[in-house]
Amino acid sequence: MNYLNKILILIFILMIISVEGVCATDNDVVVSDIQSNGSVDDNYLSLASSDYKEKSEGEDIGSSEMETNFNYSLDKLRDGGKVIKLTESDFNNYFNEEGYVDTTKVSPYDTFDLSGSFKNVEVMIFTIPVTVTSTSCDAYLKDCTIQFDNVIASESKWAKVSNLRIENTIASGFNGVIATNSAYIEITNNVIYSESASGNPIRLLASNYTNVRNNVLETWYKSAGNGFNASWTHSCILLGESHHNYIANNKITVKESNPIYLSSYGCGPSNYNIIVNNTICSSSKSTKTGLSNPSSWTYGIQIFGSYNKALNNTIFNVFRGISTDGKCNEIVGNIIFNITGGYNEGNDGTLGGDYAIVGAVGSLIANNTIYNSKMYTFGGSGGSAIYVGPNNEVYGNKITVIDSSNGINIGGFSSNVNIYDNIINTESGNGVYALGHMKNLSIMYNVITSESGIGIQIKKQSNSKYPTNVFIINNTILTANEVFIDVNDVLNKSSLICENNTYKKIAVVTADNFFSYFDNEGNLKSDNIGILVFKGSFDSDDINVNSININQPVYILGNEVNIKNIQFNITSNNVVVEKINFDIEYNSAIYLSNADNVLLVRNVIMSSSTNPAIVVSKSAANILSNKIQSNDLAILVDYGSRVMVNNNLINVTGDYTIDLTNSGNFSSDVLKNNVSNNYLLANLKGDASVSYLDTCENNSIIYDNDGLISNLVVKDTVSFVNQNPMLLIYLLDFEGNYISNGKIRINLTDSKGQYTVYYVFTNSHGIALFEENIPVDNYTFSAVYDGNDIYKHSQVLNKKLDVIYMDTSLYVSDINTYYNVPVIIKATLKGNGNVFLKGKIVYITVNGKTYKNITVDGGVVTFNIGTLPKGNYTINYLFYNDENCTGSFENSKIFVKIMPTNIDARNVVMFYNDNSGIVAYLKDNECKGIGGKTVSIEINGKIYKKTTDKNGKFTLKVSLVPKIYSVSLKFSGDSNYKPSYKSMKVQVKTRITKIVASNLVKYYGDSKKLVIYLKDTNNKAVVGKSITIKINGKTYKRNTDKNGKASLSISLSKKIYKATIKFSAKYHKASSKKIKVSVVAPKVSALSKSVKKGKKLFVVFKTYNNKHIVNQKVYFKFKGKTYNLITNSKGTTTLTCNIKKGVYSVVVGFKSTSTYGTAKTNIKFNVV
Repeated sequence: MNYLNKILILIFILMIISVEGVCATDNDVVVSDIQSNGSVDDNYLSLASSDYKEKSEGEDIGSSEMETNFNYSLDKLRDGGKVIKLTESDFNNYFNEEGYVDTTKVSPYDTFDLSGSFKNVEVMIFTIPVTVTSTSCDAYLKDCTIQFDNVIASESKWAKVSNLRIENTIASGFNGVIATNSAYIEITNNVIYSESASGNPIRLLASNYTNVRNNVLETWYKSAGNGFNASWTHSCILLGESHHNYIANNKITVKESNPIYLSSYGCGPSNYNIIVNNTICSSSKSTKTGLSNPSSWTYGIQIFGSYNKALNNTIFNVFRGISTDGKCNEIVGNIIFNITGGYNEGNDGTLGGDYAIVGAVGSLIANNTIYNSKMYTFGGSGGSAIYVGPNNEVYGNKITVIDSSNGINIGGFSSNVNIYDNIINTESGNGVYALGHMKNLSIMYNVITSESGIGIQIKKQSNSKYPTNVFIINNTILTANEVFIDVNDVLNKSSLICENNTYKKIAVVTADNFFSYFDNEGNLKSDNIGILVFKGSFDSDDINVNSININQPVYILGNEVNIKNIQFNITSNNVVVEKINFDIEYNSAIYLSNADNVLLVRNVIMSSSTNPAIVVSKSAANILSNKIQSNDLAILVDYGSRVMVNNNLINVTGDYTIDLTNSGNFSSDVLKNNVSNNYLLANLKGDASVSYLDTCENNSIIYDNDGLISNLVVKDTVSFVNQNPMLLIYLLDFEGNYISNGKIRINLTDSKGQYTVYYVFTNSHGIALFEENIPVDNYTFSAVYDGNDIYKHSQVLNKKLDVIYMDTSLYVSDINTYYNVPVIIKATLKGNGNVFLKGKIVYITVNGKTYKNITVDGGVVTFNIGTLPKGNYTINYLFYNDENCTGSFENSKIFVKIMPTNIDARNVVMFYNDNSGIVAYLKDNECKGIGGKTVSIEINGKIYKKTTDKNGKFTLKVSLVPKIYSVSLKFSGDSNYKPSYKSMKVQVKTRITKIVASNLVKYYGDSKKLVIYLKDTNNKAVVGKSITIKINGKTYKRNTDKNGKASLSISLSKKIYKATIKFSAKYHKASSKKIKVSVVAPKVSALSKSVKKGKKLFVVFKTYNNKHIVNQKVYFKFKGKTYNLITNSKGTTTLTCNIKKGVYSVVVGFKSTSTYGTAKTNIKFNVV
């Protein structure tokens, strides 16, 4: 089969997305469709830009959508409680000093309608479900948090936060809206900005069934002077251990953090959340290069948890797109581009990110679009668009990466992987790459294109660790590399199947290597090339070639290419020309002569020439989805048959767009031309702008050239009442691409024939959601798209929508447990078809008390009702009718039995009289201590009664002589606990002692004592024992106190003495120690013993080891008088000598004897 007809139309759709995409410096995701050089008129550009927009364009929260949601919320206010108008001056009327709402004034489901600025309110804390909104849309909260604590709203009445503007710039700790241990909270249409570290615009902790929609969220951080800025703590939406939440249609911008972060740090993972239709990016830019430069802190969506879904999000300018760590997460339909940055903060944006998508165990990665992304390898990881984990299913993805990035990387131990139906385009990287020890790899039906990389490469980790059971089947690989598939490292060839793969040689043509493939006349030289990729600019003046002549089958594809004044002459059958930009001042852009089965698709032709842009002469061709602007005819079909001109956007300055001349001059009636469903703009409109001769009038089909085809796709649907959404409607163009912002009219008729009209709009993914709350009935409906200036009307008629109730059943079981064990009750709520029902409130009644809780994943609801006395109980389960389910009832039994016990005690080895003994615990069979119970301890012929403390602990101090004793521990049991018994041993050993004392230095006459401690080998004090101290020929006895301390006062003259300390007692091991006791005196002297009359006598005071004695009170006794002085910082005092000349003496000493003793010094001096 001819490959051009089967697959090559699709091969390179993504290879040139970068032509229309965003470069590394772009923030704006909308680009112009036609590269203008000044020759395109304003009318044409306005038509093109209004409908031909880049598919990756983020879905902004437009004013019309905000208004629609706002009006809806106003209507809902009327269904709740009272409305409280709140300004900052009224705040203290409804909230206490800590910010808690006053529930004596505010009731559940009341509404706070805020207006004006709130600049002095740090927090509003709600413990009941309320609505917080601003109907005037002027509420501005500065450094403030809206907080819900333990708020469980109902499924039919939600707590809400809407229409607020919150700005938090305090350094840390301020969230915008936070919900903790809550459910059914709706956070919509808010604008929240935060610079607060560890403060998120929206934070959900242990909160379920929260709806976060249509918010504009941004975080920023300011670098700290010390280099610490906690940049990673600035996520916009943070979830911790939160499940079944819906995060949709938000516009999220961060600098350096995960915009949406399902964290397990300090909490459990988050499961069963849906993240859909959000626009996510980083605002971080390099001051050096101006490029986006996010660091490795910045993952667009980071998921720690299982069974989550990331659907149809647009993510750009981040280090990693979507990352998962959990099982069975789904990553489907996302558009991810410009993965960039560098591992470290403050990079210049030239290195690259690591992955666009990272799968974990059991991930589904499907139908994602990844382009204009550069992935770099950091420390052995990174470098690929998609990282595939174990048991992953990877299909339908469109990947275009640049530089050395790989398309898909299979993890080193990722077994049981299926990779199929993907379109992968790389430059020098491999299409699919695996390195490691994995098994069961299935790589099938992929189309892989690389300028110089290998299509599929499977590598071993070592000679003993290599891939096995590898299936590579029916892939199409196009590359300039000599190696298409490398499987040499699959050492066990019997486990390898590599068959039915198609290989085509690709040549990348640039202006520099043009003549390697073409001669000087522009004729194609090589005959073994399957694809020619034209890249860069080609100008006839530069390469001196006016035409490129194609005389053999080949696929010609443009990659950011512009062809100026070079005509493509095609004289061969089976040629494709796709994505070429032509700039023509003379001749035609494309000329077909005697060529059949030619496809011209998605080209852009700007022609100021007087010749037709495209000439089809005696040829058969399909001309599809091109954009042509010309001064003359756009297309001339001259003696052509079987020419299809369809879905083109054509603008000319004359009367006619297309001319059929002598068309169809063949004998067979079936060789007809078809010009239909184009958008034709000329002086003559639509079909009238197509010119033809009378002779070919009956041999051509010319119709509906007033717009491009649109298609509505919707199925018959069975939906449960209040299911959201009820219907999904897709709006697609001729090639199956999304048409965004399309207004669709839904005509709904109920079983009584009553007719209602609804309007919905398609989002950036071409999906319209019908979310009306309509009652149970059997409906018929039609969906109608009225079209616009470019797209035609389309409709789908007589479709069915059956809205039904769901019957429910509760599945329960009996519980056998013991006294004092918390009773955990579980039930499962199921609907028709064994469907597990989540988010439903179930009630139980046990022992006269009623409890309620909400079902979670698997329809499971759990109740912890605490402990019950011994006995038998009945549990009554009840699920009430709600908006979409019938009620159900069930019961089961609880059997609470007497609790077994055990005594936990171990053999004891202790020293005599060391104040220790027996330590034991009375526990139940859950290993929990039992408090307040009497136990008996029998030892040495005596029985002691003890009462357990709150931890079940009981003790007995043992003061028995050294010996081994048998001990019996017994609990006799009671009405709730069974008896238990334990035997053990206590070994009492002779106590080993030690004397702790240090050498003593004291001043003669001071109060310092010799201090001695008596301790055992465990450093415990030996109390009440006598020790002997022998010093200076005398022996003293002293008893130790409660700390094992004994002391002795020393009243000896100046000298160094030896002291011997001994201890000896029964059941104790004797000990002794020798120390020195030094009795010393301070040194006091005059600096000079001669003093002039009227001058000062300087006296210096020093310690026994010559250190100055400072700030001490001293006295001088002179001639019957006493003078009190204080030593200065040099240990000196002075005495002024206003006395007669002669020889004198003065007595000097210390006022206090406690430190320097009673020593006195007689100083003689001479007054001259």
